[in-house]
Amino acid sequence: MNVTALPNQPIGIAPPERRNPGRVAGARKEATMSKEMVEGLCQDFADGRIDAIAPKLHDDFVLEWPQSGERVRGVANWQGVHEHRPGGIPTIKVGRTIGAGDVWVSESTVDYGDGKTWYRTSIFELKDGKIWRETDFFAQPFDAPEWRSKWVERM
Repeated sequence: MNVTALPNQPIGIAPPERRNPGRVAGARKEATMSKEMVEGLCQDFADGRIDAIAPKLHDDFVLEWPQSGERVRGVANWQGVHEHRPGGIPTIKVGRTIGAGDVWVSESTVDYGDGKTWYRTSIFELKDGKIWRETDFFAQPFDAPEWRSKWVERM
């Protein structure tokens, strides 16, 4: 038996793409579609396209804001919150999106029109090809403490 070791692979075990190339390609395609779904939703929101978002939400959609102790259950309630927001849709700058499978995280900054910037981290869970759950966390920037300046760099 002639066994060839590949870098970072145990001897005698082929890498995943050689064991089942169809499954690996399908998983990559699914991950790309999931990331595009989340990025598209974030961009639609940043562009104020509320109507474009509703079809991307699962019938059992739930949005949670743990910091305010609120939960929005269902697409109709989600639309109601965003269509009746005083001051309209905030200004959003979408940052990076990372994740895998059915769980993705998006970073963005939000300005509600008062000139203050809020950092938002959103966790998205997908089900049946749609956004099933979203959990948003918000924080305002703060001054870095002087005591740790010799170990950090300013961004």
